[in-house]
Amino acid sequence: TDVVTFADIEQLANKADIEFLATRYVVTGTSDTTFEPNKSITRAQFGVMIARALNLTPTTETYYADTKGQWYEADIQALYEAGITNAPGNFNPGATLSREHAAVFMHRVMSYIQKENVPAATATAYADQEKINASYAEAIATLNSLGIMQGKEGNVFDPKGNLTRGQMAKVLRKTLEAIDMM
Repeated sequence: TDVVTFADIEQLANKADIEFLATRYVVTGTSDTTFEPNKSITRAQFGVMIARALNLTPTTETYYADTKGQWYEADIQALYEAGITNAPGNFNPGATLSREHAAVFMHRVMSYIQKENVPAATATAYADQEKINASYAEAIATLNSLGIMQGKEGNVFDPKGNLTRGQMAKVLRKTLEAIDMM
């Protein structure tokens, strides 16, 4: 198989992660030649990538009214059925994905595949620890301990910060490798 690559990822540290996932049809570019790695990723885009990576398909009627009739409807429904997303009400597909939400999605992916075999870490000591939603702290600590998703310079996690498309590729690939899916 020819490696799928993009002109705008040449200098990136995580170029190989993007190419790895693109070649396997898990991620797509924003055009034939661009990936836009520094662009924030939406909840819908991330959801579609997870569903593709796990090869999930829905079996019931769409739960989220705000995904009905959209290009990502089936993928988001499949994630809902798998318990990877469980937000009540709306999915908010167009909203940008925060770093803490990305961590929780990845933790749920691990739990879905490995059931009770996901190692649990309980604490991190980021300088901005108090900004992390308490219900997401275990997911963040676990991904941190496994080297899947770490903080940023200055020992901050930046939980409300947006995950970029380039960062997403790295986090998703590391998660899939940790659960032997890739």
